[in-house]
Amino acid sequence: MFGLIVALSSLFVVVQSEFEDLKTEVFTVEKTGKWKGKADAHVPMLDIEPIKGKGGGWDGKMWTTHVLRDEHYIKWHWVEDGDGNLIYKHELGPTIGEDLDMDLNQTSVFTIPKGTKDPLTTYSWCTVHGTWAHTWNHVSLYQADEEEEKVDEHGKKIEEDEMNKDGMTYKKRSEVPQHPKVNPEALKEFKEKVFSVEAPGQWRGKSGEHVPMLDLHPVERGGGWVAELETSHGKDPTDFIMKHWVEDAAGKVLGVVDFGVEDEGETNKHGRQVSQFHVPRGAKEPLTTYAHCKQHGTWAHTWSTLPLEQHHGDDGEL
Repeated sequence: MFGLIVALSSLFVVVQSEFEDLKTEVFTVEKTGKWKGKADAHVPMLDIEPIKGKGGGWDGKMWTTHVLRDEHYIKWHWVEDGDGNLIYKHELGPTIGEDLDMDLNQTSVFTIPKGTKDPLTTYSWCTVHGTWAHTWNHVSLYQADEEEEKVDEHGKKIEEDEMNKDGMTYKKRSEVPQHPKVNPEALKEFKEKVFSVEAPGQWRGKSGEHVPMLDLHPVERGGGWVAELETSHGKDPTDFIMKHWVEDAAGKVLGVVDFGVEDEGETNKHGRQVSQFHVPRGAKEPLTTYAHCKQHGTWAHTWSTLPLEQHHGDDGEL
């Protein structure tokens, strides 16, 4: 997943043990312990964007949506790499007065150097509800060197025209998913009430398994993008993900994927539902990803910091 960063903060390289005393008990979306219903405001989210040019690495942004009160607030954000090393920390609170530390929105921006071991884990510490974390197992920190032979996840060599100068793998045009056109009116009933991380309504504590995450993969020769959505919901006859879809900023539906509770496969199983859509060049940003659950309704996230501009040659749209 990618995100534009409006500012950068300095990188901290600190001893691993600095926050160990805050990790004696760590809560997550899946394990909220005594704080059931508190995950939405506490679990720190993450966006990263590759840094172009020599040196590589990533610009990172993490955020929480907690209240800011004198005695109840998020005091710390921090990030650890796959070895548990602390690569970034940020102190927050009502007396610090930062523009990125506000009621219902605490944001930290940082740099992830090339060579950092994945997966990243983002942490937040609340003065009342303790430490919360999420490990981003599906966010890869791989960047190919110019002289390095480039291979895909199966070890197969990737031809040079399938990659840009930053080592990003392109989807072949034959790999682009095709979906029938859908009139936005057909989804109107599913959007009468839409929940989100920031506004979970009566379903507080449920956003982690319902809000659809997004990865974008460029298509070769200026063919737009392939958007991959993922939710982490269970499968029960009365409670399962029924649909994924994507809309651009103009309200154009880029495709709909339906899931059946009896279907079983890599893209639809207990704890993981995956769908892919073609985002053509000219689609209006930002994209909004949607997921509809049989029991808990429709959930969405608008990726307002995600750019759709492509800088590479174009020999015609798909």
